[in-house]
Amino acid sequence: MKTKKNVPSKESLLSVLLKMISSIFTIILINILMILTRKKFHDINLFTFKSDNVEFAFYILIIILIFLFSLVVVISTLNAITSRVKPFVLFSDYIILIATSSIIMNYWLIDGNHNFWNGKIMSNLFDIVMIFSFLVFIYFVGGILIRCFRKDSEENGENEQYFNSDLPIETEEDDILNRKPFADKISHVIGNQQNDSVTIGIFGEWGAGKSSVINLIKGSSNENIMFVDFKPWYFGKTNHDIIYHFFDHFLNKLKTERGYNPHLAYVIKKYANKLSSISLGDGSIVDNFKKILDLSIPNNTATLKELKDDINKILRKFPKRIVVYIDDIDRLEGSEIRMIFKLVRLIADFPKVTYIIALDEAVVKKSLSSVYFDKGNDYEAAKKYIQKFIQVPIYLPKIDPKTLHELCWKYLKNILEHNRVSENFDERLISVLINLKFSPRNIVTYMNLIKFYLPILRDEVNSRDLMYLLVLKVSSPELYHLIYERKRILLDESYSEGIASFKEMENINDYKEILEILFPYSPKIFQEQLSRYSDTQRTKWTSEKRICSDKFFEQYYMYGTPKKFISQNELSELIAIFNNNPIKESKRKYLYYVDMYTIHEVNNKLEHRLREIESKVFLIKLLFDVFNERYNIEDDREYTNSIMSLAKLIAREIYSNMSYNITYKDFPNIIFVLGIYKYLGPLLNEASENQLKQAVIDGYRDNTAKVFSKSYKKFDAKLIWDNCILFLETDEIKSFVGNWLKDDKDDAILEEFLSFSFYHKSLLKDLDLLIMKFISISRYFNADYLKDIFKRKGPKGTQDIKFNLSDNAVESVQLFLLAKNILYKYIYNQLKEIYELNQGEYNTITLKSYINEGIRLISEYGSKKEKEEIIALEKLIQDYNKIIIELQQK
Repeated sequence: MKTKKNVPSKESLLSVLLKMISSIFTIILINILMILTRKKFHDINLFTFKSDNVEFAFYILIIILIFLFSLVVVISTLNAITSRVKPFVLFSDYIILIATSSIIMNYWLIDGNHNFWNGKIMSNLFDIVMIFSFLVFIYFVGGILIRCFRKDSEENGENEQYFNSDLPIETEEDDILNRKPFADKISHVIGNQQNDSVTIGIFGEWGAGKSSVINLIKGSSNENIMFVDFKPWYFGKTNHDIIYHFFDHFLNKLKTERGYNPHLAYVIKKYANKLSSISLGDGSIVDNFKKILDLSIPNNTATLKELKDDINKILRKFPKRIVVYIDDIDRLEGSEIRMIFKLVRLIADFPKVTYIIALDEAVVKKSLSSVYFDKGNDYEAAKKYIQKFIQVPIYLPKIDPKTLHELCWKYLKNILEHNRVSENFDERLISVLINLKFSPRNIVTYMNLIKFYLPILRDEVNSRDLMYLLVLKVSSPELYHLIYERKRILLDESYSEGIASFKEMENINDYKEILEILFPYSPKIFQEQLSRYSDTQRTKWTSEKRICSDKFFEQYYMYGTPKKFISQNELSELIAIFNNNPIKESKRKYLYYVDMYTIHEVNNKLEHRLREIESKVFLIKLLFDVFNERYNIEDDREYTNSIMSLAKLIAREIYSNMSYNITYKDFPNIIFVLGIYKYLGPLLNEASENQLKQAVIDGYRDNTAKVFSKSYKKFDAKLIWDNCILFLETDEIKSFVGNWLKDDKDDAILEEFLSFSFYHKSLLKDLDLLIMKFISISRYFNADYLKDIFKRKGPKGTQDIKFNLSDNAVESVQLFLLAKNILYKYIYNQLKEIYELNQGEYNTITLKSYINEGIRLISEYGSKKEKEEIIALEKLIQDYNKIIIELQQK
């Protein structure tokens, strides 16, 4: 649960200060003019009235006019109060403040006549104006206070009204559980390691914050440490898949660092290939692997040991400590977990490499013991096995109960106040959460459930009961469902049939307090004496909309009634229809079950029974039809993602049997064929990969007539664009981008294109990223278009972008033009810095590709002065390299 801090900018503070100073000067000036006016006209009667009635009517008319004017002022500012506009953002705020305060100050403080209604016309008129000024001033001050209070209240609660993410925290500012000192200690230990390979285990329950601690460790580590994140459950189902993908991922990360030795890739690939040709059985791991190291595969000259020695030699010279973070191994099967341990301690125990493995010890022990030890519950043997591979076991520190209490109260208070149900809050609820040992992730889930259900059901149910019931939904879904299934036991004092199902539940006693709060008849579950309740008390349960009232029980499950799972018999019926009916009938039945049980439930169950479906081609075509039909009308992205996940598994089986080739003609949706290629491509032989790749290429060429986001959702348009270079030549991409933009008169198409190909939320904060994205995207514009771009003005700094954004200007185009305007300065400074840093190093200077491309853009499209200065600096570097090469040759 991340909090957002609003810090006023220096520019906004300066702006307010300047306006305040100008207001003070204006008030002083008005008061000087009013003093002069009053001195001249105060005691003068400009005209006389024929009678008292005429004089009275005159003053009444003046009062009505001033009243109407004041009313207009009030009405015009009401919208600012109701919409909570920040104070002194509107120009009218300053006008009202200056006018009313000037009149009041002049009347009471500056040489004024304090004799009220002295009979002089001008004096009387000034009395009337002062009274209305005072009333308007009081109204204005009250409105300002309301706007300040309501604005602060809204901002303080703003983050709480949206669903919280259970993603790991990324920065120290988000560390509300105060785990930064713990992460700093681990970071310090890693930074002081020598060349040995070390494996650190970070133990904690699911959702306890292991990944968050890793992010904190990354943030506190120095620049001499590089991190490689590896999630093995993403890759393959065999040991060799995991090893291959690990080395591939490991190398790709190392290639991005200075000091990388290209020879390492060659050696590691040979090492991985040799490993793939031998069996990594489940015998005595250590002994077997030591023997394997000395093996020499026929037709190869180097043994595994020799290759590993070469890798060790290269990595000892690598300039940084490498920390490989392996997450989610508790999601793996026992054999895969065992393979990860082999990987880090035997296969890839390279020098200067530290492994950090995050795991739920209980889950891993259970997984290992169920597969590899004689007794399925031999957790002690599994624990010793883990200790054999984890050299430094570290357990996440327990969350301080006081911190947890404050955290829960903070979020609950805002939610309850927002939904206006604070009076129903039961303070025992937070103690219940702490006693049930809710993890940070469970707390996030619980808060999100309250935010979802409370606005929907607060008028239908008792909010206190609802919040306790949701605790069960998070902590024990089994009990939550059982309450619904066995509701009569809890609602009927004399009914006990099926009560054993509660008693058989593990840890049922942990929920005794909640059950007794919700259901007065629940003590019978624990074989305790029931209290006697009168009809009056039961009537009160109904009037309070309690869950223990049979008239309101169903309301609590109105939006959360446990859905039945699709039965195996129904699944068998669906598979039989697939095997014996045309697509139209099969699709109708498939959608029937999807509507009844959800797409995830049906597809997840089908995944485990694919072997029973006779024609995998038939099924993938059916899924494509559903995907294509629902793509543009289904708001739920998870719906199409679920179809894609199942289609990928089917495609894998199709290609493993070489029974069918997927073509774009048969599956005319680029997202569909691209998704299958991204999943299957690396696993196919060359011929099959090329065929599938051609299907994707055909898809791209069929979709280049208009901007991708016109036909596909924004996130899919970005995916299509990001992968474009893998399938099409640069000139072809440049051609269709040019066609998109040739008739773009008002930047509408450019904005559409940049919104998925260029825009990134971090661009304003990261100028390096801004320039690199600009240079990257510029490759796909033709020369004439780039000339026009470089002639355009646009913002010259980030402050201009902010102004343009607030003025509803085109966001992505503005960012793009900003990058163009700062390109010369950025490239010039980079070249100058590189040149100065290399003085005395006696090494040739190698410029990164994006720097070279930036030089080319300036040389071709920059101003005359920019071209001359960049070319001169580039020549200086070239001359320096010649001198260094000559010295090295001598």
